[in-house]
Amino acid sequence: MGTHLAFTDTTELPYLGMQRRFGSLSAAADEAGISRLYGGIHFRAAIEAGKAQGQAIGQKFNQTFTPLNNRPN
Repeated sequence: MGTHLAFTDTTELPYLGMQRRFGSLSAAADEAGISRLYGGIHFRAAIEAGKAQGQAIGQKFNQTFTPLNNRPN
């Protein structure tokens, strides 16, 4: 899940004039996680557990909700 969804993050555009391109949601999650390791905020085990929890939440969401483009008229 999130493996093939490329996107551009424009969160910092108004502040720093920067935008970031990611090849997948997983790539963005990996970068966010490793930044917390380097910053001393989390241990690797916590990063891996958090990513697994996020993936489980995403799977549950996809099982529970129907995409708008697949709804009957």
